[in-house]
Amino acid sequence: MNKNKSGLSSGGKTQPEIRPGDIWKDKHGSVVTVSEFARNRVIYYREGYSSPCICSPERLLRDFRLVTKAPPAPSSDLDRVMSVTGAERISVVREIIQERGKQK
Repeated sequence: MNKNKSGLSSGGKTQPEIRPGDIWKDKHGSVVTVSEFARNRVIYYREGYSSPCICSPERLLRDFRLVTKAPPAPSSDLDRVMSVTGAERISVVREIIQERGKQK
């Protein structure tokens, strides 16, 4: 008896990641910008409103759709060094030293 593929081996996230700076749109076409994200709440600003709005991440994913993602945060020097292994680490450290020398 052959097993069918169960779909458990598929990759990727099913929901978009919520990050500060993301722009979302609700079903009425109102644009909101996420300012803060925590495990149990999302704080966002509606276009034209002066005070923040709060909702759960589940509600944001259910009632809004992602329009524009925020640019990724720049990685620190330590993150750059730890992301590679072996001889590549030496070249990354040299690049960091050269970049810091140019800044002065």
